[in-house]
Amino acid sequence: MSNGGLRSVKQPPSRDGVTKPCRVCGEDIKLAARKCIHCDSWQDWRAEVGLSSNILALLIALISVSSATIPVFYNLFSTKNAILTASFQGVSNDGISILFSNSGERPGTILNGSIFVGNDTNPPSELESIVPVVSGKPSTIVLPPHSDTLVNFTSVVSAGLKDEYEKAAISDLAKRSDDRRRQQCYVALMPMDYHGDFLNFRIPVDCGLIIGFLCTTRGVTVPNFIPCLPVNRHSD
Repeated sequence: MSNGGLRSVKQPPSRDGVTKPCRVCGEDIKLAARKCIHCDSWQDWRAEVGLSSNILALLIALISVSSATIPVFYNLFSTKNAILTASFQGVSNDGISILFSNSGERPGTILNGSIFVGNDTNPPSELESIVPVVSGKPSTIVLPPHSDTLVNFTSVVSAGLKDEYEKAAISDLAKRSDDRRRQQCYVALMPMDYHGDFLNFRIPVDCGLIIGFLCTTRGVTVPNFIPCLPVNRHSD
């Protein structure tokens, strides 16, 4: 078997029992020697590989360079942004719970939202503005890369005619029991990615949950439908 261009030479062991001949050059070396001191050739399994030290050095260098450059190419071609998703989790007296996930390489920002209602014949109309809260206070939430967080949204109580209009709209929606099945309620959210672009999320929510939540927050009495009692219902 060749080793770096040299031809292997097999000779019987020396009679002194202390040395053995090199597998390549035939010179005497110690019995326990793994490398010849004369021709620098390996005496164990590496002698059968058939690669010169130069080729082995090149392979080691190539592996080292690849290990250093792979992360560079990954960062070069990977998306440097937040990748956000959201799903409805439930409704309680405290607000509407939405689970946000960020699978991107950069943080994203969770901002305000709105509650809409509509049906097949009427365009969606906004019932209420909602904001994320932390420790009971409205807050803007930053979602780090590769993380999840459960965000609670509460209503923004407006004043004046808008407030009265929303109360009337909620009450009217609840009273029309025949139309309840045709009503389509959803939560509209517009979180922001790392580059400042807004994302449009439209999350369907059962209208009964929405009306119950707004009834509680607004104090609107809805006879024979959803009384203004504490709600604690969740999605299936």
